[in-house]
Amino acid sequence: MNASLAVAAGVLIAVAVFAIKAGCSCGLAGLRRSKIVAVLLVYVAVTIAAGAVMERISQERLYALLNLGVASHAAISLALIFFGIRTIKQHTCGCDVSGRTFLAMALPCPACLVALFLSAGMLMKYTRSPGFEVGLELGVFFFSVALASAMGLRRYASPRNLGAVMVMVGMLYLCALLLVPAYLKVRHLRFSSISPPIDDVLKAYAIFAVLVAAGFLKARMVRG
Repeated sequence: MNASLAVAAGVLIAVAVFAIKAGCSCGLAGLRRSKIVAVLLVYVAVTIAAGAVMERISQERLYALLNLGVASHAAISLALIFFGIRTIKQHTCGCDVSGRTFLAMALPCPACLVALFLSAGMLMKYTRSPGFEVGLELGVFFFSVALASAMGLRRYASPRNLGAVMVMVGMLYLCALLLVPAYLKVRHLRFSSISPPIDDVLKAYAIFAVLVAAGFLKARMVRG
């Protein structure tokens, strides 16, 4: 596969993940179509600005931007978990706050902004297209994916579902906070091809199975 095509595919997949995240929050919050479009237009403006800025940003500032995204992961993840639990708890008490708490996952967070800026920079580098054009194309792609996911998930709209997804995304952000720095440190190390003992592998899978089963049983007990 051509290197430019591979980079473009990787960038679009990364942008699609954040688009689905934004669309999911809007859809599960049960927003009207006009409000969903208004939220997503913010991202279109951000991607256009990203394309314009990445034409003028220096390499040093680019690395500083990347560090900002990694450093903000902890705060974002904790905020998502907090507001997700609050959304579920308030719904249990008969109060629907999803119309406000969805913003914690819908609006561009620092990690999402860094991803969009880096995506615009990568596409500009490998396609040699103008910044405004790249930003506009990314914005249209983001808008389309997010709107499709939002409209598709509106049938499942409920504060409980929104809160659960927010907590899940927050936990994933925490995992990324732990795994990404570790990967950056060890990616240049050479590893032997020795396979781990089968007993250790089976124990690890057993622990995962117990955790999944415990979560499933707890959910059944709560519903019951």
